[in-house]
Amino acid sequence: MVFGLGFGPNVVGRDLVTGWDSAKDLPLVMDDHTLNAEKILELAPTIILTDYSVGPYDVQLQMRNAGIPVVFFETAESIDDTPRMIQDVATALGVPELGESYSADFQNRLDDTLARIAAVAPTEAADKVRMVFLYMRGRAGVYYMYGNNSDGTQGIAGVLISALQGVDVAGEEGWVSGNLTAEGLMKLEPDLILMLTLGLESVGGIDGLLEVPGVAQTPAGERRRVVDMSDYVMFTWGPRTPEVLTALAESIYHVDLSEVVLP
Repeated sequence: MVFGLGFGPNVVGRDLVTGWDSAKDLPLVMDDHTLNAEKILELAPTIILTDYSVGPYDVQLQMRNAGIPVVFFETAESIDDTPRMIQDVATALGVPELGESYSADFQNRLDDTLARIAAVAPTEAADKVRMVFLYMRGRAGVYYMYGNNSDGTQGIAGVLISALQGVDVAGEEGWVSGNLTAEGLMKLEPDLILMLTLGLESVGGIDGLLEVPGVAQTPAGERRRVVDMSDYVMFTWGPRTPEVLTALAESIYHVDLSEVVLP
């Protein structure tokens, strides 16, 4: 959002997940998943934009005590939160009017994208693509299947799948995000598996994925039907969300959305 508002050249440091091309060469201010106070102070920032998903919180407070304005944002839990967060960021940067126009442009692009996806996706419930998101870090022995949040609300993967006009098979069955089990995955019978690129690579690509218990026994595994996307992009609700949805939809439905004629 900061880059989209035109402040990219002013950004002096980044966190671990800020890894897209325009930002990947900025200094990293974290050690693994932990903020490093010294690295932040070395960059002499005049404002820090953050939220509660990174920490430790004491480091953020330390930056504030050092006299640096630290702005905490309420994170976007869904695509619908994006315009509000764009406005929040723009206001923090002193350009609320720019935020209003940028939010409106985002909403127009999003509405157009969703309409194009709806135009190419199956309309009959029985024909919709049954999708599941698997999070894996093979070297660390991490194998998760995303479903609903612990409070029963739709999980982040379900939000994405719904926007793609698919069926969130894990959420539909009331699965709460957690450790992957072969029995649980096979029971869901997904037609397609969504993954992060680094996660897929960590298990040895599709061939390695099929060796994970339960995967090869699903319709998705039998057809080797897997769609992966960059770890830095897929679940980042922001200005690029329409492009993210477009890329995923084109891979899932084998169409060029730009050629779709809307009524």
